[in-house]
Amino acid sequence: FLRNTLKAVQLHGYTKVADNTFPNIVPLLTGHHIAYYWNETMRDMAFDSLDFVWKEFATCGYKTFFAEDAPSMATFNYLKRGFRKAPADCYMRPFWLAAQESIVWRKSRKHCLGARMEVDIMYDYLADFADTYNPTNPFFAFLFVARLTHDVLNYAGYADGPTYRLLHRLHNSGALRNTLLIVFSDHGIRFGSIRQTYIGKFEERMPMMFLAFPDEFFNKYPEAQKRLRVNARRLTTPFDVHATLQHIASFNIEQPHRTELGYSLIQEIPSNRTCPEASILPHWCTCQNRTSAPTSDPGVENASRVVTETVNHWLEPYQDRCAKLSVHSIKDAWVSVPNEAVLRFIRNHNDVINRYAEMGKRVPAAVDYMVTLVAKPSMAVLEATVRYHEMKMEYEVLDDVSRLDRYGSQGDCITDAGMRRFCFCVLPHEPATEAP
Repeated sequence: FLRNTLKAVQLHGYTKVADNTFPNIVPLLTGHHIAYYWNETMRDMAFDSLDFVWKEFATCGYKTFFAEDAPSMATFNYLKRGFRKAPADCYMRPFWLAAQESIVWRKSRKHCLGARMEVDIMYDYLADFADTYNPTNPFFAFLFVARLTHDVLNYAGYADGPTYRLLHRLHNSGALRNTLLIVFSDHGIRFGSIRQTYIGKFEERMPMMFLAFPDEFFNKYPEAQKRLRVNARRLTTPFDVHATLQHIASFNIEQPHRTELGYSLIQEIPSNRTCPEASILPHWCTCQNRTSAPTSDPGVENASRVVTETVNHWLEPYQDRCAKLSVHSIKDAWVSVPNEAVLRFIRNHNDVINRYAEMGKRVPAAVDYMVTLVAKPSMAVLEATVRYHEMKMEYEVLDDVSRLDRYGSQGDCITDAGMRRFCFCVLPHEPATEAP
């Protein structure tokens, strides 16, 4: 239905820019990395002042809507302050907070409230919102379903029927006649056995992103449709989706639009765009030409050791509560070496006839290792990209370290949201109320 009836275009090169939900949703909604606004020292900061793109639409008279399920792990509330005031005209969090306190909730089956699935309730809330304001008022709605697939990948199948019914209802009601519909995920599955496979690493980094523009829009701007279809096979990010929303809010479609980190998807994105240009760190970049490396390779062993040393450095403020980690075993490793021709290239001679590239001595380069290891004593499965600088003969963890297995209550002796996943408490602590 999404492809055939709504003619949605899938972005096959769409890549996340950070680890989990929070730092991927913020770029999509604001056009900035989360560090632009927030860091772990700002635990009491409310998020009302963020430059959410729906504020630009609200300025133009749009009604706004923001709905998430699972209030205990909501994007802006999990180990964070949330909002002081409702961030949109229609805000669903108060409903879910009240629902979770009700006797109906306590007696309901998982993912249900009474006889209805939670996702169905959310979808009806959105459809009712659209019916209320269409066509008298333009509207901007952001709905994010988290709980259903958070723990079990295959539970996505339970959403097939409700999602079809929602899209069918919106289509039949005319709500999509002049509305851009975006169906997306923040990231792929981050836990479980699939995450520790080669294809699983790509699935996690390249979530789905579909855009369905109304026919009327492309009838008026046929070149925009052509460019969107070209961009479907280009490297794209949440920053580009944000730029697209800004472009539409500007009501100046024929004028190209760029932001600091993104391109509007209805203008052509360069075919030679690189991960650094797209603000994608090496750890998340799927464009690199990686080859498998033996786990016994000295470079792999050194890279794995540096991962645990780096995590131990991050845990130093909690060294009296968290055990020091070391490498127990290495599960797999991939190595990315820069193109040899690039390293030896000096200059190009001629453009067509007798064209050749002059090569010289190879310059020192950086070698990237993506390693997956098991750390003791917690037996945590960690993944990181480590760069070896040939010139300095030094190893460096690039940005983040991912934990691929569930950590449950292992880190409950500390409250630092970023470090709990690595901490293996050596002191007694209260059991977790809800595992991340």
